Amino acid sequence: MRYIISVLFLVFSAMFINAQDVNVNINSPSEITAGEPAIIEIVISKGSLNGFARLQQPFPAAINVKAIESAGADFSFSDGKLNIIWLNLPSKRELSLKYELVADARVEGDFSLEGKFSYIYESEREEISVDPQNIHINPSDQVSADLIVDVMAFTGDFQGAEKAVVLPVAAYREAPYISPSSDGWIVNVLVSKGGISKLARVEEDIPGGYMAEAIETKDAIFSFKGGVAKFLWMTLPPEAYFLISYEIKSEGGSSDEAPGIKGMFSYMEDDNVKSIPIVQKDAAIGSMSDEEFVALISGSAPATKPVQKPLIVDKPAKKTKPAPKPVQPKAPVSEGIVFKVQVLASNIVINTDRYFAGKDIGRLEMEKHDGMYKYTSGSYKYYKDARSHITELMNAGLQDAFVTAYKDGRRIEVKEALRLSRQKWFE
Repeated sequence: MRYIISVLFLVFSAMFINAQDVNVNINSPSEITAGEPAIIEIVISKGSLNGFARLQQPFPAAINVKAIESAGADFSFSDGKLNIIWLNLPSKRELSLKYELVADARVEGDFSLEGKFSYIYESEREEISVDPQNIHINPSDQVSADLIVDVMAFTGDFQGAEKAVVLPVAAYREAPYISPSSDGWIVNVLVSKGGISKLARVEEDIPGGYMAEAIETKDAIFSFKGGVAKFLWMTLPPEAYFLISYEIKSEGGSSDEAPGIKGMFSYMEDDNVKSIPIVQKDAAIGSMSDEEFVALISGSAPATKPVQKPLIVDKPAKKTKPAPKPVQPKAPVSEGIVFKVQVLASNIVINTDRYFAGKDIGRLEMEKHDGMYKYTSGSYKYYKDARSHITELMNAGLQDAFVTAYKDGRRIEVKEALRLSRQKWFE
């Protein structure tokens, strides 16, 4: 009996060690000088962990971050949030990330460098907090003392980093592709705003017999009237370039052929209204990397000369932000606990037909959660059925799926869903 207990203890100890065999450490200087760059290194000891993972770090408005080494991840920094995402972690047991951190030349004081690392273990989402590191910012001797404020009180526009290259004003449309629900066509439009920041619009002429619905508006006012899908901004997004998307459907049912679309991007420049055509590209714009976006924009400036025309600003009765529309109508879900299987997460809308080409994974649903587009498969009342669906997806060649849970349509932790529904967890 004592032998059996010892063996069970060793087994459960090994399971616990394996589940916790993930560590994230920050190597950073304890002091930096405002306006001068510092190198931050993050070391992730992941063991044999693979699949999807994400590192998130928040920063005060006075801090700017630029990637140096991302260990094969998608690196993005905006609105004070750093997101480093792996769709599939590298095979190395230890990963080293490096980025350049610069504090605005007009600040001083202390801030905490912290974050969270999320990953998939045993088909469940796990998350660990990064031990915070305090960094003291010494004031710059190039700035007058009466202009310096505490780093946590800073609210202005960042200054001190190298000036970014301004890309040209341009707009590109990805050739419409059929939606996962097969009842419409997804259209992605890439906009490079150049040096403009105020009052602009995208107008797309949709053929007769079709209607348009917004998916991603980037805070634009969306409308569809008289065969024209319109995105209107009073103030453009802060990014140098961004993606908007919408879905078009045939009013007479499904269509086997993508409709032809023509459009213009209009904007204000030196108190004049200018317009350029939206150039359609036979390329997967919706799933491009930042490097590919920049290459497309900088290498293909609009060939036609901007055309001046009146810019009529519609005054909507009520200024509201349209909610992002799922790629397909969600399957009817009754109130209560529901389990689904997440197969992909991205910060942009993905052409899932192309991304999962050759894999028979069935219909997918898309939702926007924690600032990301997340794709799920299936909808189950019982946790065991969702786990069985993971096996089916693995047999179809998908290795990074995991179970998610919802209560009355709102995502919750799987463990909480199991407790509320009185179901048991199992491997």
